[in-house]
Amino acid sequence: MRIRRLMAVAAALFLLASITIGSTAAFAVEPIPSMPAAYYGQVFVGSHGGQPAADGATVEVYLEGDTAPRGTSMQVEDGWYGGPGGFDPKYQVDGTSSDIGKEVIFKVNGVEAETFNASGAPVAVTFDPTGEPVQVDLVIPAARLTLVRPENLNAAPYTAADAVFEWQSDLALDPDAAVTATFSDGTNSVDGAVYFSADAMNFTVQPKVDLLPGTAYTLTVSGLKDAAGNPVNLEPVEFTTAPAGPAAQVSGVEPAVVLPGGTITVSGQNFRAGAKLVIFDAQNQVARECTASVADENTLTCVVPADLAAGLYTINVYNVGDERPVSGAVALTVAAAEVPKLDLLKGSAGSQPATDLKTGDVFRVQVPVTVARDVPNALIVVRLDDPDGKPLLAFMEGPLDAGRAVNFGAGFTLPEKPGTYAARAYVWDGWDTMNPVAAAQEISFAVR
Repeated sequence: MRIRRLMAVAAALFLLASITIGSTAAFAVEPIPSMPAAYYGQVFVGSHGGQPAADGATVEVYLEGDTAPRGTSMQVEDGWYGGPGGFDPKYQVDGTSSDIGKEVIFKVNGVEAETFNASGAPVAVTFDPTGEPVQVDLVIPAARLTLVRPENLNAAPYTAADAVFEWQSDLALDPDAAVTATFSDGTNSVDGAVYFSADAMNFTVQPKVDLLPGTAYTLTVSGLKDAAGNPVNLEPVEFTTAPAGPAAQVSGVEPAVVLPGGTITVSGQNFRAGAKLVIFDAQNQVARECTASVADENTLTCVVPADLAAGLYTINVYNVGDERPVSGAVALTVAAAEVPKLDLLKGSAGSQPATDLKTGDVFRVQVPVTVARDVPNALIVVRLDDPDGKPLLAFMEGPLDAGRAVNFGAGFTLPEKPGTYAARAYVWDGWDTMNPVAAAQEISFAVR
């Protein structure tokens, strides 16, 4: 009997040990469930404290590494998900002890939101269930709009068919939103028609009737929303319509090479009183503007600014209030030196003018020149051409120092070929570029 009791006790102890050991193994595999974390807060578009998100926007919460949201999603109402009151709902997120310290990710309509505390300071949220609800405000990006048409707000088209204002958005817009557009010149208003592209990433506004030419307008668009229903703010656009009539056109300029402070005469069409001449540099950036003196609709004059650097430019003419792209820009060279003066002298070192030259004679071309501005690699070239216009020989000197007078001379022996010869002088900014820094000069002479 005693043996049976001992066996029963041993069996019971073995069973108890087995249960204890089995239970210990189970607790090592399954993390201990923790109490849920609770969140609530405001939802803004663009910036904290800015435009509240639209009612009905869906808020979801993920923990780091999750592919599906935790808890039950909430909808934004009056700019809040949940609320601070004791009886207001909260977004509850369940987790286990292994989730503590993980990043908490908030998404609004599937877009990850930035997180802020109630004071508007950015905050990184980690899973830390304390039993107390935490206010986490959310900010989602606002749609960014870029005006892509018209290119020139200073000379916008004024007819209803051509006055197209187009914006591009980085977020899809709501094509069913009640959008209104108005063009106002301060006295009268014109309603605008609004159209959305098929993908709702672009929209255009056109006046329903023609605008007035040469008039300043303000275009106001309101009621825009993104695809999630969030309001999209668009600042008013100020522009001026192009004047009626054709734009100015430029066809030529004299002289084509001019010193700073010199006067040029521009020829073309459709010049009107008050027109301005615009000088563009080699990068097509505006270098200078000057008010022109209009002689008639085909001719005007202008003084080149005295402080304009030597170089190659193009010029165009714009009538008052007309910034439309114009055709026919012409080249203008602003010189760094006076036009060189050529003298023909007898002999290789003589000082008397060469008035009667015959084949086989020796003569010299004398060219005084001063480069008035610093063109580091400026040089002078003197060339002799035969009666057929073919270059025979050329001499060069450079670089020329700015402000230093150079009396350059080049000696030539005339070949056994009578006719009319030409001596030419060039002042260039360098041998590689050969851009003129002074107008070329030529002298023709007969050889018997």
